[in-house]
Amino acid sequence: MSVYVKRLFPYFSRNGSVLCRNIKVGSERYGLEGQSVLRCAATVKSPPPKPSSWRRYGKLVGMGFGVGALATGVYMYDIYKRVTTPIANPSEGGEYVLREAPPSFTPSRRQLKDSTMIISVLQSFLDNNTSNLPDLVKCYPTMVYTDEEGEKRIEIMNRYFLMYGQHPSGRTKEDIVEERKWRKWVDDVFVHVLSPNVYRTTKEAFQAFEWFSKVGDWEEHFATWERLLVVYVGAVAMFLIGKNLKRRHQLKDDVRCSFYEETNVWLKALKKKGTKFMGGDQPNLSDLAVYGILTAVEGCDAFQDLKNNTKITPWFERMKEVVIQHGGATSTGEKGSAA
Repeated sequence: MSVYVKRLFPYFSRNGSVLCRNIKVGSERYGLEGQSVLRCAATVKSPPPKPSSWRRYGKLVGMGFGVGALATGVYMYDIYKRVTTPIANPSEGGEYVLREAPPSFTPSRRQLKDSTMIISVLQSFLDNNTSNLPDLVKCYPTMVYTDEEGEKRIEIMNRYFLMYGQHPSGRTKEDIVEERKWRKWVDDVFVHVLSPNVYRTTKEAFQAFEWFSKVGDWEEHFATWERLLVVYVGAVAMFLIGKNLKRRHQLKDDVRCSFYEETNVWLKALKKKGTKFMGGDQPNLSDLAVYGILTAVEGCDAFQDLKNNTKITPWFERMKEVVIQHGGATSTGEKGSAA
C-alpha cells in the first residue's frame, strides 16, 4: 500500500482558519486509485452580536435630526436669497430689496418708532397752536452713523426737545432744561438697572413673563403653545441677558442695591424741589418717563422690594391716580377745541 499525503496550503480567513490537505489513497485497501480526497478542518469564530434595539433607535433619531437640519438649512437659505434685508424706512437711509424703489404716496399715517421721540412730538403738538403733526415730526430727523466699533447706529436728533414755536407761558427756561435732563437720565441710567433686577433669578424671570402675559392679554391674542413658548424661552433668554447687562453697566453684585440707589437719586431731587411731582402740582414728561418704567414691572418682586426699601410709594400712587383719571385729557381737549 502506497499512501502519501500532500499538504496543499493552509488558508486563513477573518472568520476562522481552514486547513486543507489533499490525500491520495492506494487502491489495494480503499479501491480509489488515482483519486484524491479533500479533508478540511475548520475552526470558525462566532459572529458578532447584533446591535441592540437602543443602538438602532439612536441611529434612526440621529438620521432624523440630520435630515431635519438639512431641510431647515435649505429652507432658511431660500428665504435668505429672496429677502436679504428688510425694506427700511426711507428716512433712515436704508436700501430697498426691490430692484426699484416703490412709487411714493402721501401716507395717511406715519410710523414712529422711538417712544421718547413720540412723547416729544405729542407734547409739542399739544403746546404748539400753529404747527400740525407732520410738520413737527420733521423737526426730529434720523441720523445714521458708524460708531467706533464699526457698528451701524441710528440716532434721532432733538428727541428730548419740545418744539414750542414760542416760549410757553408758565414755564421757565430752567424748568424746561430740568425736565429734559431727567428724561435723558431715565434713558441713559435708570432703565439699565431694570432688566438685571427683573430677571435676577430664573424664578423672577418666569414671574416677569407671566406678568407680561397677564397685562398684555396674551391668552386672548396668542395660541397656548405660542404663549408658553414665549414665556419659557423668553424667561431663560432674559435671565442670561440680564447677567450680561449687569456686567456691561457695572451694577453692584446685589443688583437690588443699584435699583434702590438710582431710585433715591430721583426721590432726592423731588424732595429738594418740594413739590408733589417733578413738574410741580402736575406731572411733567420726566414724571411720566419714570412712572412708565416702574409700572411696566409693577407685578414683579423687584418692584415690591423697591417699595419696601425706598419711599417711592407716595409719588407712585399720586402718579397712578392722575393716569387713571386721564389727567392729560384736559390738554388734549383744549387742543381739539382750538383746532
